[in-house]
Order: sequence, then C-alpha cells, then structure tokens
Amino acid sequence: MEILPIERELMDALLVGDDPVLDALRSQFSIASVTKRDYTGSGFFTYFSVIPDAPRVSPASLMLGDVIFGLRSHGTGGEAILWVKDGALHSLEAFADDGAWPQNARLARVRYWSGEVRDLDWLRGSWGG
Repeated sequence: MEILPIERELMDALLVGDDPVLDALRSQFSIASVTKRDYTGSGFFTYFSVIPDAPRVSPASLMLGDVIFGLRSHGTGGEAILWVKDGALHSLEAFADDGAWPQNARLARVRYWSGEVRDLDWLRGSWGG
C-alpha cells in the first residue's frame, strides 16, 4: 500500500527537528511500509510496519501530537498525531476539528502548536526526553 501525499506531508511535519529520536524515526519512515488505512469519518489512521532490525527509539512508547493544519476547500483544520510503539512507528492519526473529514482532503497549511517553528524542548518534555 502506498503512502498518500497528505500522509507524507503530515509525517514530514511530525518528524521535523534536530533530535536523535526524530532522526531515528525519520530513518524508520524512509523504509516503513503502510499496512492498513482506516477512515473514521472525522479523519483517518494509517498503520506502518518497520523491519525488525531497524533501530528503535527510547522511550519506546511516544505520542507526537503538536502538528495542526488547515484543509483546502474546508472551513476548518485539524490535528495530526504520530504514535510510536515498541520503539517503532506505529500509526499516523489525523482528524478534522469539526468532526467531518472531507473527501480528497488536501492540506492548506501545516504548523505547530508553538507556531511556525517547532518547540523541541516542549516536544522532548512531552515524551520525558
């Protein structure tokens, strides 16, 4: 299963930053495959598989959830969350703030809760690193 453009854009934003954990997750993403995609009506979940011998991150369970976005041709925006389990990419979650995910959704703008520039100190604090 191929990664969709919106998924790639969100993953690129979620993996931004000069940090060993983010470096390792970017490496995992470069070799990951999409195993499943579920649409929920309000968004989607995309599930990844990473080869067993790919380097793992610590802490082994993480949630990166500081990405917000606007949607083209839709009056609202949404949020994206990257879930890491057992030290590897697990899933990408994206949802519309108003609960209605548009067909053929396209991003208008991507940024962080902290603004245009990601607050890596806050992010590291959110995972205890």
